[in-house]
Amino acid sequence: RERERERGKLMRLFGTPIQVDSFRFEAGVSIYLLTHFHSDHLEGLTPSWNFGTIYCTPITRALLQRKFHLDRRLLVEVYVGQHTVIPLDSKGVHTCTLVPLDSNHCPGSVMFHLQAYFGSILVTGDFRFHPSMLTGYLRDIHLDTILLDDTYLDPDYDFPPQDEMVKEAINIMECFPKHRVYVGVDNLGKEKFLSQLALARKSLVGVWDERFEVIQTIRQHGSLDELQGIEDVFVFGRERETADIVAVPRKQLNQH
Repeated sequence: RERERERGKLMRLFGTPIQVDSFRFEAGVSIYLLTHFHSDHLEGLTPSWNFGTIYCTPITRALLQRKFHLDRRLLVEVYVGQHTVIPLDSKGVHTCTLVPLDSNHCPGSVMFHLQAYFGSILVTGDFRFHPSMLTGYLRDIHLDTILLDDTYLDPDYDFPPQDEMVKEAINIMECFPKHRVYVGVDNLGKEKFLSQLALARKSLVGVWDERFEVIQTIRQHGSLDELQGIEDVFVFGRERETADIVAVPRKQLNQH
C-alpha cells in the first residue's frame, strides 16, 4: 500500500490541480488526464467516481464508458494535435493549454503537452519512440520539463523497430504452415500486429468475445489515422474456430 500511495503522488503535477493516470482522490486535484486505457493507468476508477473532470481521446472515452459507465459530464474528449484550453480554477483566472500527441502505444493512447503558469511540460505516458515524433509538433516547441515514462529505460531492453518484429513473427509463423498460431495479448493493443499476421497468413484472427467488443469500440470511435492498419479480420464466437490465428489473454497462452 505504501508503494501505491507513493506511485499516486508521482502522478500529480505539483503545484497544480492536475493529476495524470491516477484517479484516487487527492485534495486540490480536479483535472485528471488519462493517456490510455490500460489497467495500470486506471487506479482509483469506479462507476461512482466523481472527483473531477477526465480529459482523454475519443477511443479512451468510449472504453471508459463501456467499462465504468461514468457520468458523461465528467469526460471531455481531446483530439491529437488540437489545442484545448482548460480552466485551472473556478474563476478561470488561470488556464492550461493541452495538446495530445500520438504516443505510438495502443489505440487511443497519447502524450500530453501542457502550457500554463508552471511552464511547458511534456507528459509521455507509455510510448514507443519513433523518429517522426521529433519532426512534427515537438520540433517547434520549447519544453521546460519532460515527465518520461522509463519502464524500459535500461540497456538490457533493446527492442527492434516494430516493422522488423512483424517480419520476424511472420517468418516464424511461415515455418509452421499447418499449425494454428496463438498470440498472447492484453485487452487493448496489438491490433495492427495481429492484422499483419492475418494478411500474411491469409487468415482470420479469432478473439474472445470481450476483446471483439473492444475492437468494435475502437472502430466506432477511432480517427482514420488511428484505424490505419487495423484490418477487418477479427472474428469471435463460433467463427473463432475457423481462424488459423487466435489471440488469447497473455496469462492463458501457456494453456495452448
